[in-house]
Amino acid sequence: MKFVVVFLITFALTSAQNQQCEQARNRQLEMEIQQLRNNNQALVAAGMFGFLSGYTLAEKHETLVENHQALLKSHQALFNTVKDLREQMSQCCTVKAEHHHHGNVVVKLPSGSDVEGSTNNYSHSFYGIPYATPPVGHLRFKRAQPLSSYPKHIDAVTNKEITCWQRCSGDLCKKMSEDCLVLDISVPSTMNISSSNGEKLPVFVWIHGGAFKKGAGTTPIYDGARLSKFMNAVVVTINYRLGPFGFLYHNGMKEEDANRGLSDQQMALQWVHDNIGCFGGDKNKVTIAGESAGAQSVMFHLLLPGSKHLFRYAIMQSNPAAYTYPSYQQADNIATKNAVKPLGCETSKDVLKCLSEVPAQKMLKEIGQQGVVFAANAFLDRMDETSNHKALLDFVEPWRPVVDGKSISEAPLDNFKAGKWHKEKKVIIGINSEELSVVKSTKSKFIKHGRVPKWKAQLFIRTFYDKSTWSAFASLYGSQAEGPWWRRNWINPLTDAMSDLFFVCPSRALARYASESDKRSFIYFYVNKRKLCGPTPYGGSDFCGAYHAAEIPYLFRQSGSPQDGLFGGKFNASDWEVANTFGELWKEFVYNGNPGHNWPSYQTHARTNRKANLLIQAPKPTVEYDTKHKVCEFWDSKNIYSDISNNKVKPHWMFVSDVYTTALFIETAKNLLKPLTG
Repeated sequence: MKFVVVFLITFALTSAQNQQCEQARNRQLEMEIQQLRNNNQALVAAGMFGFLSGYTLAEKHETLVENHQALLKSHQALFNTVKDLREQMSQCCTVKAEHHHHGNVVVKLPSGSDVEGSTNNYSHSFYGIPYATPPVGHLRFKRAQPLSSYPKHIDAVTNKEITCWQRCSGDLCKKMSEDCLVLDISVPSTMNISSSNGEKLPVFVWIHGGAFKKGAGTTPIYDGARLSKFMNAVVVTINYRLGPFGFLYHNGMKEEDANRGLSDQQMALQWVHDNIGCFGGDKNKVTIAGESAGAQSVMFHLLLPGSKHLFRYAIMQSNPAAYTYPSYQQADNIATKNAVKPLGCETSKDVLKCLSEVPAQKMLKEIGQQGVVFAANAFLDRMDETSNHKALLDFVEPWRPVVDGKSISEAPLDNFKAGKWHKEKKVIIGINSEELSVVKSTKSKFIKHGRVPKWKAQLFIRTFYDKSTWSAFASLYGSQAEGPWWRRNWINPLTDAMSDLFFVCPSRALARYASESDKRSFIYFYVNKRKLCGPTPYGGSDFCGAYHAAEIPYLFRQSGSPQDGLFGGKFNASDWEVANTFGELWKEFVYNGNPGHNWPSYQTHARTNRKANLLIQAPKPTVEYDTKHKVCEFWDSKNIYSDISNNKVKPHWMFVSDVYTTALFIETAKNLLKPLTG
C-alpha cells in the first residue's frame, strides 16, 4: 500500500511538473510574441509619423530603410524565439514518470503523447512507435508525410513485429501492413530516463537490408536491447516501404515521390532528431548504420542534402556498391513492363490512381508471378550494354532508388569520386570475406551437390562478361578449384569471384574514392573474416562461413536459433570474442568517430605507401594492408561498377541459343545470387 501511495505521489508530481513546464513556455512565448508585435507596430507608426511630419524625401527614404532593417531583425527574432521554444519544449518533455511495479516505463513526447515501453535485463524497450502518417490510400505513392495527429497513448510494450508489405513466408506474412512506418527504441536499462538533467547518450540508428524488397527493422534479429546495453547508447531500428510500394516510379508521379523508401528513412531520422531527447538520446550525436540495402541507403543519405543535418557518423556493412541505379525514364520503363501491364493499368486514364487502388496483396502476387518475365526483360534490356552482369543485379534488386540528377546528381560511386558527398562525416565501410559462399549450401540446378563443373563456370563468365574475362578469372581464381583434373569443382572460384565483384572490390573503390576526395576525410575500412556456423537466413543446410549478413548476429549479440527468429546458432567462446570486437569498435565510433583498436584510417600511409584496413577475427582484430589488391585491380579495370578506365569491353556470346542463355541467367539469378537479397 505504501509503495502505491509513493508511486501515485511521484506520478502526480511529475505530471504537474510537465504541465507547469509547458504552461511556463507558452506564457513566455505569448509575452515575447506580443512584445515583438508591439515593436513592429511602433516601427510602422514611426515610419508613418515621418511622412506626416514633413520629412524631406531623402529623410523619408532613410527612415523607410531603417524601419525595413529593423522589421527584418524583428522577424528574425520572432523566428529564433519559435525555434528556441521548440528546443525548450523538447527538453521540457523529457520529464517522465516510470511505472517500475509493472516493469514498464512511460515517456512523454513533445506532442503530448505518452509512449509506454517495458524494461528488461538489458534495456528500456519501446516497440512499434509510429513516425509518419500511414502511407495508405492516396498516400501509397507519395513521399513520407509527418504524423498529422499523435495518439494520446502509444502501446510500445511488446514487439508486434509490424512489417511492410513484401513477398515472404512464415509468421512474417501475418503481420504485414501498409501502415508499417514504425521504429523501435532501446535505451540501456542502467539509464534513469526519468531524469531530465542527465547526460544524453549517443544514438545508433539501424537501417535493415533485404534488396529493398524484404526485411523489417522490427524483426527479432535486430532487437537492439543487448547492443544498447553493451554500447551504452540508444539504439533505434526502423521500417521503411519496400519493393514497388517504396521504389516503383511511373511518369504519372511527381518526381519527388520516386524514392519513397528513402524519404521514409529520412522522416524516421527527423523523428529521431525531434524526439530522441525524451528517451535520453543526444540528437546531435546520431550515427546511421545499415547492412546490404541498408548500407546502400546509408550511402544515399551521405549524398542527400536533406539528410545532412540528421546524423553525425555513418557505417556501411556489405554495401553491394556494384549496383547502378536507374534514371526516371529507365525506372518508368521498369514499372510499365513489370507492374503497370501485369496489373491491368496500362489502358487506364489515370495509371497512378489505378495502381493506388490495387490491393497490396494482389500487387505483390501479380508482380511476383512476373518473376521470369522480369528476369528476361532485364536480360534483354542489357544486351547492348557494356556488361550483361548488370542484368543479374536488376533481377536481385528490381525496385531500387532512382538517380534524379538533382539531389542525387549521378551514380553514387561517381559522386564520391568527385567529392560530392557530405565529406565532414566520418565513415566506416566494410565487407565479409566470403559474401556469397553460402550458396554452397543451397540446392539448385546450377549447383548440384555443391558442385559447379568448369564448363558451367566458363559459360557463366563468358556470357555475362567477355571472352578475355574468363582467362583472367581462371588465372586469378583457378587455384581454388578442388578435385582431380577430370572432375574439378569450380564452385569456390566462382563464389569467391562473385563476392569480390559485387561486394569487396566496389566497397574498396568506395572507400578509396571517399578517402581521396578530401584529405580531411576519415574513412575506416574493415574485412570480417569470422565464420558464422549454423542455420543461415537463406535456407538450405547449416553452413560455416563469413557470408553475407553473417556479422549481424555478432553486432546485435544475438546467439540463438531460428525458433527465436535468429540465425547462426549458439555462440561459442570465439564467437563472443568477435561479438565483443564489433560492439567495442562500433561503440568507440559512435561516441568519438574513432573506432580505436589501433585501426588506421583508409589513407595511403607514408611509411608503407599502402592503404590499411582492419581484419576482424578471433581472438583479436589485426591490421592488414591492400586487401584483395590484385583481384580488385582487375575488376576495377572492367568498368563494371564505375568508369575507372576507358577500357570498354563488349560481352562475348557463346555458341548457345538466346533461349538457353536467358534460362541460365534466370536460374543463376534465383540461386547463385540469393544471398544478395539478405
